[in-house]
Amino acid sequence: MSSNLSISIPSYERYEAIERNILDNLDCFLKEKIKIYIFDDSSSNNLKNKVKELIKVYPYIEYTKNNIALGHDKNFFQAISTPKSEFIWIIGDSTIINPLTFEEILKVIRSDNPNLICINKDSRIKNFESGVKTDPNFILENFGWHLTYTGATIYKRKCFDHLFFNAANLPKNFPQIYIIFNVINIYKDNGIYWLNSNCISSLRKSQSYWIKDSINVFIFDWKDAIDKLPETYSEECKYNTELSHSVKTNLFSLKMFIILRSYGSFNIYILKNSLDKILAHSKLNIIVLSLIALTPKSFLYIFLKMWRFLRHYR
Repeated sequence: MSSNLSISIPSYERYEAIERNILDNLDCFLKEKIKIYIFDDSSSNNLKNKVKELIKVYPYIEYTKNNIALGHDKNFFQAISTPKSEFIWIIGDSTIINPLTFEEILKVIRSDNPNLICINKDSRIKNFESGVKTDPNFILENFGWHLTYTGATIYKRKCFDHLFFNAANLPKNFPQIYIIFNVINIYKDNGIYWLNSNCISSLRKSQSYWIKDSINVFIFDWKDAIDKLPETYSEECKYNTELSHSVKTNLFSLKMFIILRSYGSFNIYILKNSLDKILAHSKLNIIVLSLIALTPKSFLYIFLKMWRFLRHYR
């Protein structure tokens, strides 16, 4: 029996997770004839060569090499709009699919046929049992921060048959958030099906594309994405959601600011110009932040290299 599910992967060169997902789920993928789309936005042929090997064991792969690099958002849109299956699962190139829970996803597709299936990762979401959630503001405030993770949502193809689904409309760095919460706004009675099982995880040692620009991405771009959502979502809910990602993940920790300073992505001028926003998103006080911002970035770069070396051999 075919699930009419395809997996679509916007990628930038990395193939380790893609290979592992195919090999770990090979029997189930072959049984279901899961179509896998890969959109390679890198300039090298590393991923292309790996796909040639994988096709020998799994023939249902469609590989696209972008002639000109599209960047994260345009490659995401290509990945979500190309498949023609009834359900489309967009995952990142460092996302690991849990073989023990893949059958649960197929079961939800067949039994509930929801517009959106949202899945847990590493128990990031706690205290919510699996099932349908319909209140738009409840979903945004409690699940919105988690759904920034590419791979946390499976979409029904019909949800894209609306005017909002246009590459020009999508907010920078968070196209999936705009799509998900516009779909919920249109189909208010359907909401999402929340699957509380840990269906995915991240490949260890993988680094997100936004890491060096995390202040702009998760403070300013994130706010823009939330502000762009329909009026169905209350201003209070939007404000709480803007802060929720930083609070839940502790993204702007001491370690993160040291990393940002070592990259040159954080300095006293950035702190001064964005002080209120940074303080709202971080547990650190102005004294600690100022000390980091004034520390020579070369010193912190060496410090981080030594710390990682010692951690590896301890």
